[in-house]
Amino acid sequence: MATNWKQIASAAMLPILRVLYEQSSEGNYEFGELNDLALRRLFELAPEEGRRLIIAEMRRPDSRVGLQSFSVLPMMALRCE
Repeated sequence: MATNWKQIASAAMLPILRVLYEQSSEGNYEFGELNDLALRRLFELAPEEGRRLIIAEMRRPDSRVGLQSFSVLPMMALRCE
């Protein structure tokens, strides 16, 4: 998914990325790091939605994604409204 991403990156991928992220968020950890990648790709294609999901993960005491997902947000985006 990561190596050919530029070829397939489009709004048409959003439903697939949402499913991948939601399945792993529901405790289906068989996808391993795929949820992390799905979240970053969501942020790339739908920045507001991705930002909201990343911040929600940051607030969780047991985040389901790695630091790599958190690093995509600029520091200004972390300010609380």
